[in-house]
Amino acid sequence: VGYLGLMCEGISTACGARETDGVVRVQALSTHMWLQVSSTILTSLGFAAIYVNKVIHGKSHFTSLHGKLGSITYSLSLFLIVLGVCSFKRLKLIDRFPSACHPWLKWFHRLLGVTTWCLSLLVMEIILPHPAVLQGIVAHVWRLGVVCLGALMLLALGRRTTSALPRVVDFTMVPRERESKVH
Repeated sequence: VGYLGLMCEGISTACGARETDGVVRVQALSTHMWLQVSSTILTSLGFAAIYVNKVIHGKSHFTSLHGKLGSITYSLSLFLIVLGVCSFKRLKLIDRFPSACHPWLKWFHRLLGVTTWCLSLLVMEIILPHPAVLQGIVAHVWRLGVVCLGALMLLALGRRTTSALPRVVDFTMVPRERESKVH
């Protein structure tokens, strides 16, 4: 739920915010932040449940491919919150970085966010056919759903992306001001 629902919605919200300005943009980015924090809370609860269950059953931690990739994905999720907080202008932490770094910091946050989300889908795909999780047709339908959601999200992101590299944004005239000067 954290990765499939909330993180997916958070990424979509953040992408939509890039096409806005002013109060609408700040509200969208705040919504993005709360969706991602909620996602991380849910994934933390899942991570804790898995960890405790392994302790109860005396099993080793992070030995399977799913466990190793899952711990990397979870760690990246935590790092993304820190990176997001650092790059959110409203919190003024970004001012501690040289202004030339701001576009790169935001670009890296976006890139790492989408990469983490894609990695989360891979982690799900790896564990879904496990007998302890799902079996039979339900497992296949669930796996197909995860793949379809991933493909649709990446297509949607691809349509919104104009460049793989960060772009320098001129904040002197936001789109609304440019339109009013043209008229």
